[in-house]
Amino acid sequence: MVGTIQYQDDNTQARVEYDTQEFPFYDMFLDHLQKKHPNVKRLEDIHKHIEMSEFVDVRHHFFKWMVSKEYSQIAETYVAKHLAPHVCPNQEYMLQAIPMLRMVPPNQLTSGYFLMFHTGTITGYPEGVDTIWTPITRAYDSNTMHMVNRADSDRISKLVNAEQWSVKRWQKECEDLCFPITIEKGQAWLFKQYHWHGNVNNETDITRWSWDMRTLKQGSIIDNNRRPGSYFRFPNDHHETPALDPKRKWSVYVDQTAEEWCGTIPHYIVREWVWTKLQKMGVTPTSWNNEHFTTTWNPNLEHHICHSDIKGLALPSIYSLRSEITRKFEMFKMALERDVHLYFPAEEILMDSQSKLDKIQRILEFTNSGN
Repeated sequence: MVGTIQYQDDNTQARVEYDTQEFPFYDMFLDHLQKKHPNVKRLEDIHKHIEMSEFVDVRHHFFKWMVSKEYSQIAETYVAKHLAPHVCPNQEYMLQAIPMLRMVPPNQLTSGYFLMFHTGTITGYPEGVDTIWTPITRAYDSNTMHMVNRADSDRISKLVNAEQWSVKRWQKECEDLCFPITIEKGQAWLFKQYHWHGNVNNETDITRWSWDMRTLKQGSIIDNNRRPGSYFRFPNDHHETPALDPKRKWSVYVDQTAEEWCGTIPHYIVREWVWTKLQKMGVTPTSWNNEHFTTTWNPNLEHHICHSDIKGLALPSIYSLRSEITRKFEMFKMALERDVHLYFPAEEILMDSQSKLDKIQRILEFTNSGN
């Protein structure tokens, strides 16, 4: 029955039912595929019409659609009905900004197009993340996702780290213990990040299609670049590249002391990424500026906001400053007061108004962390 949920494995996994009339994913995905490959009449038969080398191009075709406002709103409604009530009821949450599309053709092991067993944890998702996996076609037997139960997953994870297992070894261990997730149209699977899951070789005669989405609970600890604001977004906050004013005098600014954000990546590589991004947006920066080593309060950023003729500064991310959060907002307010636009490409935020500053504050406070 639509809306029902069947918990399993100590409530760490569950099957949910949804309305295919409200969410006709098969028809939606087939319609979009036919815009590129009109000769494909069934999603399951795509491998009969294109070469494996073309699958990446198809995924890119879908990527551009799945980040659109049109699809984002559908995915958002779907998650609000079928994932959020079960994993973060009466609690603020964020959504994965870019849903993931999976296509598993027959005998994919020989093509290199193979998703090995893994956990969400080992790929960078914190404990406060939950996944809803939604097959678009039937998922069964060897074409579906395979899962390891909670107890065995915990045991494998401990051994992987303690004994430094190879990928080949943990793949074999998981294949020996896993079970297939059999899903019909109108069903989806919820699971936690500590479960080992992946694929085995697809020996059926169809290509399995699925997409997956994640929620992030408020207060979750993020210690990598899957951060709120870029990898995750708030409901009704769709990522769109803002329009920059090319008449303003723009400069690129990089704080090379912000090691928590960019690690040991050379600052000039980060700078070139931001510079190239601006040029693609029709803006040619007139200069670049780096922060001073040994400083922790971003004095060079303050100087260019308050004492230069620059009217636009591009910073890699809202997280890419070493300053404490109160100091960050002090400088952001300086920029607003002096009509200096701040652009953060990682989050696609152009801070040119109080509402944009409020948005940044909401994101940074979501995980109780400004760094």
